[in-house]
Parts: sequence; structure tokens; C-alpha cells
Amino acid sequence: MLKNLLTAADKYDVPSLKLTCQHYLLCSLTIENAVELVQLAFSSNAKFLETHLVTFIKFHIKGIRDTEAFQSLSQEDLNKIMELIEKSKFEVSTDQFSLSPAKTN
Repeated sequence: MLKNLLTAADKYDVPSLKLTCQHYLLCSLTIENAVELVQLAFSSNAKFLETHLVTFIKFHIKGIRDTEAFQSLSQEDLNKIMELIEKSKFEVSTDQFSLSPAKTN
């Protein structure tokens, strides 16, 4: 229902409803539905949803690329996703975290 509501909110230009739908769709985000939701974000011009989905996809790319939805993506949508991932400023790094105790002087 949220997907249809987002599409209608975009069609009839209802920004507050559109943002609310995006928020609740993000709450239900999983590896299995990430590709479907990013396609919805593209078709509904849902930039908030798109931005957060790209970050999620970038972080979980190994699991997502094994899904049937990812493997059946059109070349156009795949190119859009890859372009957004490249532009994304979110980076996964473990260098910031250390398991060794802090040094004291």
C-alpha cells in the first residue's frame, strides 16, 4: 500500500505524504526488497528514499547482488545504481575502530 501511496503522492505533488511514505518504506528495508525499492524511488522521483537506499545497497552489495531482483535489473537501472554508489560519500572503513586498549602517556 505504501508503494502505491508514494506513487500517488508523487503524481499529485503532495510532498509531506511523499516524505512520510519514504520514511516508512525505509523502515521495512531488507536485502531482499532493496532493489525493488530503489526502482520505486527512481520512478517516483523519491530522492530521500533513493539516497538512503544507495547507502544501504553500497553497504550490503555482496548480499544484494545475489538476489533475483538485482540479477534481473535493466541495464539502465543498474547503471543508475552504480553511478549513485560511486557518487555516494558514505564509505565503509574499519580503520576508525580499534580493539586494542588506548595508549596512555
